[in-house]
Amino acid sequence: MASNSRREQILVRMEAKLNELSSLKAVDRKPLTGMKELSSIPVTKIPLAIVLGKLPVPAPKESGRGPGSNSDINKSVLGIDILVYIQDAKTPDTTISNIADDVWAKLFEDVQQGFKWVIATKVLPDANIAVWNPYAAFKMGAEITYLHGKEGI
Repeated sequence: MASNSRREQILVRMEAKLNELSSLKAVDRKPLTGMKELSSIPVTKIPLAIVLGKLPVPAPKESGRGPGSNSDINKSVLGIDILVYIQDAKTPDTTISNIADDVWAKLFEDVQQGFKWVIATKVLPDANIAVWNPYAAFKMGAEITYLHGKEGI
């Protein structure tokens, strides 16, 4: 069940959507372990985006139902971090701006992310940018609100 959970389906779709961007050379779901691993990545795969999904949390109740509701449908919020690594010693801020704009537009291209059970997409850019010549990185967050049953996430 887990390989086809709604959480996993959203993350797979997110990876595929980001792969459509010409401003990114590669998209993966495996986090980098450090600077040594980043410097070993071929330049042909940078800019690189890493998609990391968090565990979904129940969405706040919007009705008068109590927390012990026996509803068969649950509404959850899935947090996703998109970490983008670039290699640009001359104009990193411009490159970050252009890629962040592309990622932003791609996330809002379809707020249902291609699924009828996704209710909303919220994009949460992180204001922090890391720069260590010739690399730079930024994080774009997203919250995907979706419906699922009691049988899984």
